[in-house]
Amino acid sequence: MEQPRITLTEAFANARFTSAEHFRREHEAIFYRNWTFVGHDCDLAETGAYITGYVADQAVFAIRGEDGRVRAFYNVCKHRGHRLLDDGRGVASRVLVCPYHAWSYELDGRLRGAHGAQKDPICANMTLSEIRIDRLAGFWFVNLSSEAPALHDTYPGLEEQILGAVPDLPDYQVLCEGSFDIQGNWKICMENGLECYHCGPAHPGFCEILDLDNYDIATYGAHTRHWGKMKDGGDYSSWKMFPTTTLRSSSDGPTITSFCFRLLGPGQSRDQMTLYGPAAMAGDRDKWLNTDFLHEDIALIESVQTGMSSKGFPVGWLMKSDTFESEQMLIDFEAWVEGEMNRPYAP
Repeated sequence: MEQPRITLTEAFANARFTSAEHFRREHEAIFYRNWTFVGHDCDLAETGAYITGYVADQAVFAIRGEDGRVRAFYNVCKHRGHRLLDDGRGVASRVLVCPYHAWSYELDGRLRGAHGAQKDPICANMTLSEIRIDRLAGFWFVNLSSEAPALHDTYPGLEEQILGAVPDLPDYQVLCEGSFDIQGNWKICMENGLECYHCGPAHPGFCEILDLDNYDIATYGAHTRHWGKMKDGGDYSSWKMFPTTTLRSSSDGPTITSFCFRLLGPGQSRDQMTLYGPAAMAGDRDKWLNTDFLHEDIALIESVQTGMSSKGFPVGWLMKSDTFESEQMLIDFEAWVEGEMNRPYAP
């Protein structure tokens, strides 16, 4: 039998995962001009429905206006910079009111009242700062850059892949959600899910349910896909959307889970997880929520982050082969990150 071809290639320098200066540069070069997951159709189903999110350190929110249009804004009042909406989802009345001095805004972002100052001409044309938002397969994404490529141009073919696996996704509801703080750089968090080289040693339970003889991986520019068969005959797919979004589907529910890593520091991230499925499944939260694999991954990520500061680990290596265990996707991801860091931007 022919042996798989295996080569090693050098990974990013350790400082890429620990340096505060590099972390700050990534905000401008990567996050402020790429697409970030913010929510699902069910979060924005009615007038005034909103959901908050973060693009790196920038607080944002999406909301459906009285005209039916979904818009997105920086989550900050124009008066003194106070947070306008608390983190989470909800339904606003016909007006958004800042809790600090009660300045209020229409659902389309226009200033409605300034609590004694509205007669000043400055207030006449004042609005919340709007950002780009677009929809893909029932999910909503935001972008701070007016010059970035369109969402569907950034991830060509992704909507067809997702809806091919989960055709009823736009009609799904939130079944459960949670957040998990991780002592790990966002890139380590992403890279951990880009390969199944560690599945055998680190996820024996996962290997018991997944048919690794029918498992494929592919990179499509700024997104990747893992897909295959479960041992019970069901289908499994996982997509990584650079820089920080993961979508994972399984036909046993059928369900789909979003994971989005929020940046907290050079060595700190928060994994914000939401499980979606048909409304009829809403009462079966415990049946469908299994975080065993997630906690296994968190332990792996945190150990790697610690290793990045070890004097005994001057550089890491990525394994490239022609099997599903290849770390080629990590190579592709680091090449994408490097390309974004080297693309001109105005800090």
